[in-house]
Amino acid sequence: MPNATTTHSAPVTATAKPSNLAATNTAEVLAVEADVSFRNMEPSDAVEERVRERLQWLTRYTKRITAARVRIEAPHRNHAKGKIYHVRVALTLPGRPDVVVSHEPEANHAHEDIYIAIRDAFDAVRRQLSETAAIRSPRRKVERE
Repeated sequence: MPNATTTHSAPVTATAKPSNLAATNTAEVLAVEADVSFRNMEPSDAVEERVRERLQWLTRYTKRITAARVRIEAPHRNHAKGKIYHVRVALTLPGRPDVVVSHEPEANHAHEDIYIAIRDAFDAVRRQLSETAAIRSPRRKVERE
């Protein structure tokens, strides 16, 4: 098993549907540069594909993602209780600080499954994006007479 970090980069494309009827009928194609790296484990095409699917899923919540860095790390030692994967996701959005999610691997033994660790990390990113969007554009109350 290699100790070095292996990195793969490829664009993730997603088709965005117009948000209202006044918008043009042509769909926008979004390209997110995805940098997926594996640490203390062999790179896996299936895992990398799952990361790209989850990045595409995030484009439903914001169309402004310009770059994504995902690091998937296995523990460097053999643990008696199994490998608990650590997934770190960092997104770059224009005009905002990076959105970074990093779960502590010891916190959840469900993360012995790498796909669950990826799912949980991207769910946390989605929550951060939703909270940021709510803060940036709070709903206005309309007074009724």
